[in-house]
Amino acid sequence: MRQMVALGAVVLVLGGCSRDDDDPDGRAEPRPSSPAPSSTASGSPAEIELRAAVQAYSDASLTGKVPAALRLMSQRCRDTMDEQQFTAEVELNGSMHSEPLELQSYDAEVDGKRALVSYTYVVVESDTEPTGEPWVLESGGWRNDAC
Repeated sequence: MRQMVALGAVVLVLGGCSRDDDDPDGRAEPRPSSPAPSSTASGSPAEIELRAAVQAYSDASLTGKVPAALRLMSQRCRDTMDEQQFTAEVELNGSMHSEPLELQSYDAEVDGKRALVSYTYVVVESDTEPTGEPWVLESGGWRNDAC
């Protein structure tokens, strides 16, 4: 949840925008706003999949797509989180953005089925962007484990 609060603080800086009219209920499967590196890019398949999951989670959580953001949370987080608070935070973000934010920087330390990810956004110069955000590889792919 700490990371969601940080993301909420980041989006407050950007001002209000409208929701995505093509997906008003936020149920569409998340698609990264920035293309994931191709398989010819440096990095293992797991690292490439992790970056795509991080971007997809960022896109969903910042544009108000609650079901998509929730699907990208780890099972541990889904089992322990206050879903109403999570929903309120994601919806607040969505009320301020109509488009996902492009990542400016991205760094991941992958250790087997766990990773720590740090990233910044192109349009925000702030120290509230995720640093050392935990991710875990579960069946079905990488999931945000910051709860």
